[in-house]
Amino acid sequence: MTSRKNKFLIIQVFISSLFLYKYIPLFQSHNIWYDDAHELLISKVTISDLKSFMLVADHHIGFSLLLKLIIQLFSFENIYTIIGCLNLGVFILVCYFLSKKDNFSLEVSTVQILILISPVVIDYIYKPKQYFLDFCIALFLVKYFSVDHNIKINKVFPLLFLSAFFSNILVVYFLIPLLKLVNRTKNRLMVYSSLLFTMPFFLRAYNKFFSESFREYWSSFYESSTQSFIKLFFNNLMFIRNFNDLGLLPLVIFIFSFGLFRLYKDNKNILWMVVTPVVFLNLLNLINLYPIGAGRTDLILFPIFVYSIYYLLKYLSSKISIIYLLIVLLPIFFFVENNKVREDNTQELINNTYLYDFDLLYVSYYSIPQTILFDSEYGQPKRVGSKCFYNSINKKVVFMQSDRSEKCSPQFNFSNIENEISNEKKILIIGHESKTQNIENTIKKMGVSKNNITIEKIGNNELLIAINFNN
Repeated sequence: MTSRKNKFLIIQVFISSLFLYKYIPLFQSHNIWYDDAHELLISKVTISDLKSFMLVADHHIGFSLLLKLIIQLFSFENIYTIIGCLNLGVFILVCYFLSKKDNFSLEVSTVQILILISPVVIDYIYKPKQYFLDFCIALFLVKYFSVDHNIKINKVFPLLFLSAFFSNILVVYFLIPLLKLVNRTKNRLMVYSSLLFTMPFFLRAYNKFFSESFREYWSSFYESSTQSFIKLFFNNLMFIRNFNDLGLLPLVIFIFSFGLFRLYKDNKNILWMVVTPVVFLNLLNLINLYPIGAGRTDLILFPIFVYSIYYLLKYLSSKISIIYLLIVLLPIFFFVENNKVREDNTQELINNTYLYDFDLLYVSYYSIPQTILFDSEYGQPKRVGSKCFYNSINKKVVFMQSDRSEKCSPQFNFSNIENEISNEKKILIIGHESKTQNIENTIKKMGVSKNNITIEKIGNNELLIAINFNN
């Protein structure tokens, strides 16, 4: 047993060191982009300002509080590296828990390498979002509640409360424990009444899934007719689709299928724990409530993949030495990389504004959160009445967003800019050029003299437009 434990620790040190060596440069190369900036604005909102806090927290209050604490301790300058290291640490702890319970350290380490090869995992392990932590917590819950003596009110409900506080979707891993609890407990009234304490969090999840903006954002991933079952089936495979980039998808599907069979043979408790959430989320997909195949939302499905491969390896370990499989996987782990960088140059754009003596600075919608995050003299996240909570606090700075909205939305009417141009005001426009705000073409259609306009493109989708500085 000691030998196995030592092997596990040695492998963990090696895996984590190699992973960080490969990916810390990737984490450091990312600039903070729109979605992440919105999350990081939690650092600029006080909990006492509950209205503003809840708008930034965006339905996952527990994670937002954790993120606020992390930023408080480390600041947000190196946030991707910090979160990447913390998430990797949590993953190692969960894997240690699995290894300790079953004493199959080599098998756990092998699955761990397979997960850390996955491009979609790499893409979200360093983001200031809860998806990867949801996956890690789900791994723990599956193992913990697969043991019958843990199905007790004093164990299920504290974890249910914490999970509901932390995440909208983790509650799907409590379906089996709750059903078992109801079936085994004589005092069912106690179980039902205990559920009332988590209702406020379920209500928030309910409101989110039924919100028009949420459903519109994920609309391409919903399936609502019987003719869509084939597409839905392939969407279910999309959570391991990233292995297709490595040329390994057919092999991974075969291994995954055989692993499910071994899971059925060896541990039906865990089988039900991982299959039930997948079935339940597919049902939600069929009624347009959960987007299967959307990438980041699919991380919650990964436990079925992890446990299937794990039980396959446990079966194979009686036939061959798993250390040989580890040796085969390590070169793949070393050479395969995800170098996907989401380019964002908002901070550079903001720095360039200081080179101009402008009358008005317009910030495009998808650069507003970064602008507030990087320069608090320009704006603040604060809910004022029914207005959007991205607020400019500088008279010379205008955020290109809807005037009154429960949630911020892009401004499409640029007549105010046209009027200011006609009045020969010196105007700067900075930010993302998007499908919803096609700023460059709109400005060109206003008939501004070519001598009076300068358009500087930074990166792929960001602009600095200077108007009336040459007259």
